[in-house]
Amino acid sequence: MDARLKAASQDRSFGVAARGGRGGSAGELDFSKYGFDSDEKLDLTNYRVDPRAGCCPGCGVQFQPKDPGAPGFLPVEKLEELLAQRAADLERRQAESGYVEIEKMATEVQPFDFEEEEARLAAEDEEAATRKQTVCQRCHKLRYFGQVDDALRPGVSTHELLTPARFQELLSVLRTTPCLVVYLVDLFDFHGSFLYNLPNIVGDNPVIIAANKVDLLPKDMARDRVRGWVKDECRLRGLRELEMKDVHLISCKTGSGVPSLMKKARERAMELGVDMYVVGAANVGKSSFINHLLQDRSVVKRNAERNKLLSQGLTVSIVPGTTLDFLRVNMGGDVCLYDTPGLILPHQLTSRLTPEELKSVIPAKAVEHVTLRLTEGKAVLVGGLARIELVSGKPFLFTFFVSNEVKLHMTDAARVDEFIDKHMGSKLLFPPFSKERYQELGPMVSSEFTVVGEGWRRAGPDIVLSGLGWISVTGAGECAVKVTAPKDILVLTRDPLMPFEAWDTTSTFTGTRTVKRGKKTQGRRV
Repeated sequence: MDARLKAASQDRSFGVAARGGRGGSAGELDFSKYGFDSDEKLDLTNYRVDPRAGCCPGCGVQFQPKDPGAPGFLPVEKLEELLAQRAADLERRQAESGYVEIEKMATEVQPFDFEEEEARLAAEDEEAATRKQTVCQRCHKLRYFGQVDDALRPGVSTHELLTPARFQELLSVLRTTPCLVVYLVDLFDFHGSFLYNLPNIVGDNPVIIAANKVDLLPKDMARDRVRGWVKDECRLRGLRELEMKDVHLISCKTGSGVPSLMKKARERAMELGVDMYVVGAANVGKSSFINHLLQDRSVVKRNAERNKLLSQGLTVSIVPGTTLDFLRVNMGGDVCLYDTPGLILPHQLTSRLTPEELKSVIPAKAVEHVTLRLTEGKAVLVGGLARIELVSGKPFLFTFFVSNEVKLHMTDAARVDEFIDKHMGSKLLFPPFSKERYQELGPMVSSEFTVVGEGWRRAGPDIVLSGLGWISVTGAGECAVKVTAPKDILVLTRDPLMPFEAWDTTSTFTGTRTVKRGKKTQGRRV
């Protein structure tokens, strides 16, 4: 509010050009008759999200009234109504601020009453917050139905605005743009969501790591150990200058860690005199992160940037590639934060799944990890999406960190194909939810790893299935493990993220389900 009052009593320009934006054509619609060019943004002070003029505030792509099968479609009558409303809002604010524009110069024409203006702006805030947000047809379907046509899904569509190459091109400006990068990674799919080319994308710009989805891990985890694990893994992959203070564990769902992160990031951005850019792979939670900021009064104070989008915000969906262009959020203090399109990574299993399958594979709540004891010749099916087999060696404990909605089934390795053929899509084995979808995922390929155990008190390596989760392996001695997953899906081993969980969740498989035995004392963490 203070910033808005100050803006109303001092010279102010409107329609400042947005930075970093690109978009598709808006057809034959004449933006100029509404008082601004298509490359301008509206500096409406009751917004915190500042979409460029004529762009969707949900995904950032430019509106267009011609092609319903292309990004940004909005019927022409709706689009003209929206632009006319925004232009009227701009004109009203110019007039009500006590200024008239003469050749782009603002001149004071009447005394200014701060108390009266504060009451009026408060009323405007209340009215604006309830105004219906107009979004493109694609965002509307994602928001209210959780669906998107393949023709409008990045990584699947061949439309020029939806290709992974275009998203890479959009982010290429960061290399030459002084900024602070807030890099989101998915703790639940760390290596699958990691941008291995991030150093080339961000150049010499400073990076702060936000490890999202901490709410999915056990509540009694040692946060400092997890934070150190994240830092070490990032440094091994090219981010050499990281300190512990640059790594934050957050949850965009619960808000845990977000205020602390943004306080540090905003202070650092102001010290450097730069804006912030939120970068990450598709589906790591960037838009959810920004939506949390829009509703968090401890991060953004009640001031000129209160906006009508508080309850709606950016479009968020379980489908990878929801955001299509840069979206700016005014954070106050001359600092802006930009949401950027998530990069599509073909080695993630989630890039191949349907919305229904994604709802099962991407955890919605804390994962109830399960530990099973495998002997030689036994295998565990992780739905119909992957399987783990103990090929040789002494028995080991395998702790599965996958969504609670993914069915685990232990069987003889020799019977796996028979079981899949008979039960795929049934209550015993899912997702996928049909034999047809299982076949559409493509050929399954196997990788074999030699696992060296570190004893029964601490897990040896994790086996990562990109987009699905991971399995920690606990035991003594050496064993051979075969991992089978769809072709080209990233499968690897790493240092354990949760090395002390096996004995807390050891279970017995009854033939149709797993039954936990309860906590064991000899395996408690130290």
